[in-house]
Amino acid sequence: MKGVFKKISQVTAALRVEGIGKDRKVSAGAGGSYAFRGIDDVYCHLSRALVSAGLVIIPKVISNDLSIIERDGGKVSRHVVLHVEFTLIDTDDGSEFTGSGYGEALDTSDKAFGKAASYAYKSFCFQAFCIPTEGDNDTENSNHAAGVPKPKEKQKITDERFIKALGAISGGSFTVLQLRTQFELSAEQEEQLRHTLGA
Repeated sequence: MKGVFKKISQVTAALRVEGIGKDRKVSAGAGGSYAFRGIDDVYCHLSRALVSAGLVIIPKVISNDLSIIERDGGKVSRHVVLHVEFTLIDTDDGSEFTGSGYGEALDTSDKAFGKAASYAYKSFCFQAFCIPTEGDNDTENSNHAAGVPKPKEKQKITDERFIKALGAISGGSFTVLQLRTQFELSAEQEEQLRHTLGA
């Protein structure tokens, strides 16, 4: 049996107790805000577990898709979608396992690729190591009879809040993925979102 799988299990065990919660908040405009976990939070929690287990992660960009979106006033936003391959390597026996993750970001400056790469890394790690968002001592969202967390329902977003979210996406402080993850969009809102992205 490859040692890399044992190491993956060790990292999973180390992270399952505390998890990595959304402890940070950022303004979404007009007094609104949303919670998030930054890439630094993931690095901080994950690095200790990786070193302890003797496991390293090597990224490799497989493909990238860049779109330039023209905005009012002649300004532009960069929309980037990355497909990144991640190789997990056991430092003891050299065995490997490769998986992949996707990242999407919109930025008005030069940070779209960095944001997309960070999200791809976070996405891959949360799935590969089955990292809980709040740890296994989160009783509020647990079903004790079945031992399974209750799924969180998406909220419907008002048109006013949707417009503010579009502005935050164009400004680079919010992503399309975050919008679709947190809210249930109507067909009209989905169409407006595609139009905004120039798709």
